[in-house]
Amino acid sequence: LRVPEGTYMQYYAPNSNENIYTNEWHGPYFGFLNSLRTFDYTDSPIRLRPINVYYHFYSGEKWAALNALKSVIDNSITGEVAPVFASDYLRIVHGFFSAKIKSDGPQQWNVRNMGACRTVRFDNTDMQPDFEKSRNVIGFLHHQKNVYVHLGPADTSLIVLTKKPARKVYLRQASHTLEDLQLSQKHIAFRAAGFGKGHFTFNNLLPATSYSVHMNGNKEVQKTDEQGQLRLACEMHGRLHVTLLLESKNGTTE
Repeated sequence: LRVPEGTYMQYYAPNSNENIYTNEWHGPYFGFLNSLRTFDYTDSPIRLRPINVYYHFYSGEKWAALNALKSVIDNSITGEVAPVFASDYLRIVHGFFSAKIKSDGPQQWNVRNMGACRTVRFDNTDMQPDFEKSRNVIGFLHHQKNVYVHLGPADTSLIVLTKKPARKVYLRQASHTLEDLQLSQKHIAFRAAGFGKGHFTFNNLLPATSYSVHMNGNKEVQKTDEQGQLRLACEMHGRLHVTLLLESKNGTTE
């Protein structure tokens, strides 16, 4: 993943480029399609590494290579991905290596120095964060028999796991990093930045209830499902400001 170079640290791309898949550009020129198998193999039964479409512009020299590249890009952005710039990825990886995790008791962990890396995964568990006892925890996601715990921006976090169901409003899943997050059953607000398809899912809102959603000044009304879950989706074109307010029966916000 990385190698020290003097006073610097060099981080490697998580996947190979098309030069490797095409035998150093000797063919088959459609070889980059095999990277899709790599993405599948490193996603299940547990996610091992991120998706990385690494290519050179000479892929445009051959129709087979160009079509393969287009297929890889199209396939990569159809799923529930979290697109990040390479510079952001480097900061996340740096946070992974600088993180310090210490057990503070049964099912309790003190986490610090995570930096831009804001997710901690606990394997083979159906437990979830105790929001009353945890600190700097904004949500979680159960996936592939693991629990992904989402952290806020503070440098130090306390994660306490429990089997008790969460009652507080929390972030289930997000495609982009959330800043200035505010969470309650009547009001959610946050900022995000980036590009691509944005999606943000919140749990434990009022069930089957209408909310007024404001995204960069545009308003729409959305309704939670019977479990109180609400998914917001949009196209990201830079900065995004979102405010979600509970709608009263006469159509005004509370």
